[in-house]
Amino acid sequence: MSTDHDTDGGKEPDGIVLDTPDPPDDLPYADFEDYRAKELLRVNGIAPTIEGALVTLKSDENILRAAAAYVLGSIGDAAAIPQLRKVADDSEDLVKAEAAYALVRLGEKRYRDVLKECLAYPLNAYLSPSVAAGDLARLGDPAGFPVLVEAFKVDNLIARVVACKQLSFFVPLHGQRAGRRRVDAHLLFGLALRDEQAEVQRIALIQLRELRSPESRKLLERYLPVAAAEYLRDAAQRALDRQ
Repeated sequence: MSTDHDTDGGKEPDGIVLDTPDPPDDLPYADFEDYRAKELLRVNGIAPTIEGALVTLKSDENILRAAAAYVLGSIGDAAAIPQLRKVADDSEDLVKAEAAYALVRLGEKRYRDVLKECLAYPLNAYLSPSVAAGDLARLGDPAGFPVLVEAFKVDNLIARVVACKQLSFFVPLHGQRAGRRRVDAHLLFGLALRDEQAEVQRIALIQLRELRSPESRKLLERYLPVAAAEYLRDAAQRALDRQ
């Protein structure tokens, strides 16, 4: 679940609150999106329960619908399947991807194909390709790796931020074949650390704190002297200290 937007005061013009509390320091990165989706519902006055999420699936606000779909997949109650099927079949972009991932988490394996369909959406205009790439990676499928490589070339900052959030899910798939390419998780982290926007670099550094490899150490050692801001250098040093 990703809700990165340029906002004024943490709200969209229609009044949706997008600012959520930061995840706890001891929360594993793999659990960040479950946390964020629940908190997004909560700060908008919606209980992150199956009842609250099912009602929110009928909302007109796609950001909240996507969060609700993610929460339903996290809760794991099969009662949500009929409504999630309708959402996955009738929606587009982020809502479609999150509903499809929720359904796969609930045992509806055929919705992996819907996630793969999302990979083909234009990267500059849609968030779903990168989100679907990360979701598939968490399911053990490396098919979205080429999408993430291309995502770091687009002008859309939000698309690059969302792509960056998926990187650590490809670490267990390192070396597997994805079409004509082999997954290279460290290549993705290198692209993120060279991104022109500090926010992309920061998100990559958060994930690198959990990696323990000679390659990740080299990436951090190269990055540290050229980090453009003190908070980025501090984040890189903290990640390096954990190697």
